Amino acid sequence: MAAMEDVNKEIMDWVNSQPHWVRLAAAKVYAHQEINEDLINELLALLKTPNGQSKKSTVDLSGMLKAPSVLAGDLRIVSIGEIEGIDALAPKMPLPFSPNLSVVYGSNGTGKSGYARIIKKMCGQPNATELLPNVFTSAPKKRQCAVVAKVDGVDKKIVWEANGDPVDELAPVDVFDSQEGVFYIDKEQEVSYVPNEVALFEQLVVIFKKLQSKLKAEQDAIITKLPIRPVEFGNSKYIAAMYDRLKHDSDVSKVEEFFEFTEEDAKSLAGLEERLRASPLELAEKKKKRIAQMQLIVKQLVEAAELVSSKSLKLLEQLEEDSKLKRKVARQAADAIVNETSFDGFGNETWKAMWQAARKYSEEKAYPVSEYPVVVQGAKCVLCEQELDEAAKQRLVKFESYVTGELESSATAAELALQNALNRLPVKPQESDLITVIQAAQLDEENWLPALTEAWAEIEKVTINEKDKNRSSRIHYDLSKDFFSEIEELIAVLEMETQQHNKDAESFNKKSLQDELADLEAKKWAGGYIQAIKEEVLQLKARQKIDEWLKSVNTTAVSKEAGRVSEILVTDAFVERFNNELKLLGASKVSVELIKTKTKLGRVQHKIQLNGLNPKYSKSKAASVLSEGEQRIVALAAFLADVTGKPNSAPFIFDDPISSLDQTYEEQTAKRLISLSADRQVIVFTHRLSLLGQLIEKGGADYRHIRREPWGCGEHGDLPLFAKNPIKAVRDLRNSRLSAARKAFEKDGYDAYYPLAKAICSDFRVLIERIVEFDLLADVVMRHRRAVNTKGKVHRLAKVTSEDCQLIETLMDQFSCFEHSQSDESPVDIPDPAVLDEALTMIIEWHEDFSKR
Repeated sequence: MAAMEDVNKEIMDWVNSQPHWVRLAAAKVYAHQEINEDLINELLALLKTPNGQSKKSTVDLSGMLKAPSVLAGDLRIVSIGEIEGIDALAPKMPLPFSPNLSVVYGSNGTGKSGYARIIKKMCGQPNATELLPNVFTSAPKKRQCAVVAKVDGVDKKIVWEANGDPVDELAPVDVFDSQEGVFYIDKEQEVSYVPNEVALFEQLVVIFKKLQSKLKAEQDAIITKLPIRPVEFGNSKYIAAMYDRLKHDSDVSKVEEFFEFTEEDAKSLAGLEERLRASPLELAEKKKKRIAQMQLIVKQLVEAAELVSSKSLKLLEQLEEDSKLKRKVARQAADAIVNETSFDGFGNETWKAMWQAARKYSEEKAYPVSEYPVVVQGAKCVLCEQELDEAAKQRLVKFESYVTGELESSATAAELALQNALNRLPVKPQESDLITVIQAAQLDEENWLPALTEAWAEIEKVTINEKDKNRSSRIHYDLSKDFFSEIEELIAVLEMETQQHNKDAESFNKKSLQDELADLEAKKWAGGYIQAIKEEVLQLKARQKIDEWLKSVNTTAVSKEAGRVSEILVTDAFVERFNNELKLLGASKVSVELIKTKTKLGRVQHKIQLNGLNPKYSKSKAASVLSEGEQRIVALAAFLADVTGKPNSAPFIFDDPISSLDQTYEEQTAKRLISLSADRQVIVFTHRLSLLGQLIEKGGADYRHIRREPWGCGEHGDLPLFAKNPIKAVRDLRNSRLSAARKAFEKDGYDAYYPLAKAICSDFRVLIERIVEFDLLADVVMRHRRAVNTKGKVHRLAKVTSEDCQLIETLMDQFSCFEHSQSDESPVDIPDPAVLDEALTMIIEWHEDFSKR
């Protein structure tokens, strides 16, 4: 509750809340300075400066009226903690609050009111009580706490001594508790709507209008530098972005990037022009041929490089060594025969040729039906026609054995394999051939001819070296893996284009292509005016700056203030707010009204009284007639009507706002708290689980559960099981508590596992019941709740199947024994972790399936 001030205070509150230039204007008007061109220009120059817009001003208004300090703009309480020697509060961690809607839940005696009393005292509320220490313990050495507040977006830590001076930053905070409710019902209250000198505001309106005219003239003088909007590009997104979507806060670098006509754009444009210009099949065929030419270049060089690679050269080296080795072995065998011959050169190529010729003559002419050499009785030598003696016959047989023997054949085969491998070594193509294939593939000759020539030259070096029997060492050439990366990328692009051409041949959407082409042409055109576009953004910034200045000279606020200060009685707006709050809180039928009682020292006072009384009981007081619940809801309406008239977004603190309220009033109060949190911070302390659930479910409230610990009250932590969303609580059982129980089971055995698992089983049994209420029965009916909620819910009952019921019954039976005592003669064993995991997972998976129906 905030006391209402007289008219002078009202005027000064408003003036002191204005920027420096407005305060200067008010001072000059009050000093009766003429509103001429010089004054307007002076104020115009001032309002454009940060100093002029600053709420800090050096203007001396002491001769005008006395005024209090300006109310804070935006205020949020971030946390309260480090509490020492106040009530029984002793939290180890600060209690945090959401910037919008926070609800602090706890049972009686856990510290909720203690927190509320601290905030109320720090804010300087007139009916705040003295803060006591824990009266059941020894006197503390230190009594203080720390509050972190966000003032106009900046966090500020305030360390406050208990019962010390109020904190200026927290002065706007309003607190509603049981004392505040009584205060509104029993006592007359002041409002700030009293008469005032309206002339001050009329003169300010004149100044504001003159400044508006000058600012609008400046704004009109800002002329766009963009070219005339072209019509040939139609509704292209680039034209629309250029002329319709540029904003004062547009990122210039992103704007430049958006309009830049890139090389990729140029390729796309050329591709579209090509597709629109020629037959799709013709284009596809041309690109297939080009792809084939490029693939040929790649294939030839890759295969050639493979033949001279380090791997292939190792194989050649092996072939060469193999042929030499086998020839050496065959030669050693031949040497054994040479010792029996008279001539040199046995086994060489000349000798072998002579032997083969003799064989051919024997098999075709001399002894066509006998196997060579013929050494039967009376046989003759086919070369000298002399009859063979035994020594000659044996010698011929040895010669034949050598020629046809395995060692000689092996050596000959190895030499042939080596020669074939050497013959396969690549030959460098002529430069003219390279130029031809490069041109056929439509590649850049300037780049690719030197590259291919160099690669083939390296390959040729290897070939020449390998064929040189007198080489001193071996060399090889390994082609770089990314040598053809550019061509491979180009092939990929061409293949995609070919596919597109084939699709075009089947279904050619010329209109769509023309639209794409027009869009790219528009981008190309707009890209030529990037500098003008960037300058346009700067001009929009200038216009927006003038828009901000125009807002500061808007006459609405001045006119509104003038109307408000002209009121002598309680304003209709205030009464309307009170009646509206009654309506919003569902208390319209309560026969009360807010009336003016008297004006004292220029201040209007008001009170709540009964309406429509029997004249016989006209002096009856509201506190004597209304029930406790009605008194609370009416007091709450008066409180909200009072404090919501403030021009700031100060936090609201509610300590058990639904005390004595029935279900209907509770639900309406919850809705009102949620709506209030849309534009200011609302902090609710409550012990009512029903209110907690509504604020979380309908308002997305941030919540804290505070409890009493051995060291004191006010310690916050997770919500108790019964306050959680059932299925989320089941997941927590499985993911957190069961995991801890499993570790205890595996490490320390059954005795350590038993209490943990027993608690999980018991909690799971409770949660199954809550799942029945929240999910299976769709929250239509719930224990201890009067209302049956069918709207938007009852249709969900139709998706329940007998299988769902059977699952719930099975789990209820399986775990009921852990929630209820059992006979000593039939003890129930605690299930092992795997069984528990299976049961928890079963209900989670069922819920996922059930939710999707």
